[in-house]
Amino acid sequence: MTSPTISIVIPTAGMRPVSFLAAVASVAAQDVREFIEIIVVDDSTEGISLDTVQKAAGATEIRIVRPIPGVGQRSAGVAAARGQWIAFLDDDDVWSPQKLRKQLALAEEGRIGGREPIISCRLRHSFDGTDRLVEGVPERVIGPGQSVGEYLFLCRAPSVKRASLYTSTLLASRSLCLEVEWRRIPRHQDWDWLLRAGSRPNVDVIHHPEDLVTVHLGSLGSISASPDWRSSLHWASQSARPHLTHQAYADFIAAQVLRYALNARSLSGVSKALAELWRCRQVPSSQALVVGFAGLLPRKALQKLMSVPSRMRTRVRQPAAGPR
Repeated sequence: MTSPTISIVIPTAGMRPVSFLAAVASVAAQDVREFIEIIVVDDSTEGISLDTVQKAAGATEIRIVRPIPGVGQRSAGVAAARGQWIAFLDDDDVWSPQKLRKQLALAEEGRIGGREPIISCRLRHSFDGTDRLVEGVPERVIGPGQSVGEYLFLCRAPSVKRASLYTSTLLASRSLCLEVEWRRIPRHQDWDWLLRAGSRPNVDVIHHPEDLVTVHLGSLGSISASPDWRSSLHWASQSARPHLTHQAYADFIAAQVLRYALNARSLSGVSKALAELWRCRQVPSSQALVVGFAGLLPRKALQKLMSVPSRMRTRVRQPAAGPR
């Protein structure tokens, strides 16, 4: 059997069966599907039926593996993959049919001179329970030679179009994914991997300028929907800090930890976030502070507020076509 060019790793806990099958179907609809394989990392309690997933995958090769104890789900998928390139997809997001082809062309181009590219792309935000679809995210892509930490966290903007590198947009070589593992941590697994991989001297992080992914916000069981300030503070102080400037670190504490603490109405969390800012002796940017204090708003109200600026192009999704 010929080895695939690209392996797609999809972790799932089985909590979103409809969106999971839609994610698989979007991979099967890629216009380079003859060169791909799908690796599902099944972390569900009851186990996922291969027959059910195969119906969504069509003729695309698909394998289901179980997580490895103590190893991140995505690293378990990488270990089982046979492709030269690895692409990651969350089980509630979907891809445009040209996503892999366009990113692979950019990746091959980015390898000139021995460089190791990580390819992301712009995307569309879909808000669960609404008809709103925000396009052209992020508004500002990462610059040549810009560090991941500076791009993501410095002066973090109070907008849904702020700097982003979502997991479902990422494509990287299998060799890099084996060298830099995805760790099994409670929160920020994507940022954790990107900071460590992006800090390598020969690695370039590049955005494709087109919207090639639709990311669903507010899905059932989404880790990002929980105001877990403790996990964010622990990750920032123990793992992220060596990769960040003082200003980027202070902005992260304000925009993430303080916001989660306020959203959870935790006086202890607010106190610890402010104490960490005092320890790092750096005043957060005004943008990060606006994001931080927005934690006083309910999450749905915050998402609505952040998606209103006039420069955004928001459109109403068309109803799905009926059976043919």
